[in-house]
Amino acid sequence: MKVHILLIFIFVANSFFIDAQITVNKSSGCAPLTGVTFSSPTVGDWDFGNGVSAIGTNSASAIYGEPGIYTVTLNDGTTTYNTTITVYGNPK
Repeated sequence: MKVHILLIFIFVANSFFIDAQITVNKSSGCAPLTGVTFSSPTVGDWDFGNGVSAIGTNSASAIYGEPGIYTVTLNDGTTTYNTTITVYGNPK
């Protein structure tokens, strides 16, 4: 009986901790890169690396007009998570 109670407690305790992560629909493309959407299972403050931010949300979108590598960050109040967006110049 004690083993079953302990296992149930561990399962329930772990289910309360959600690890924030960044999900992005496209992480690279040619400029201008539009329709880039970000989401996370937790609410936080976003910095899209392009001069735009979003506060207190779990999803947002961004546009990247110039070629470059952009660092996107999500701060959930405890930890800062990062991902990168790579924007290429248009072929000539």
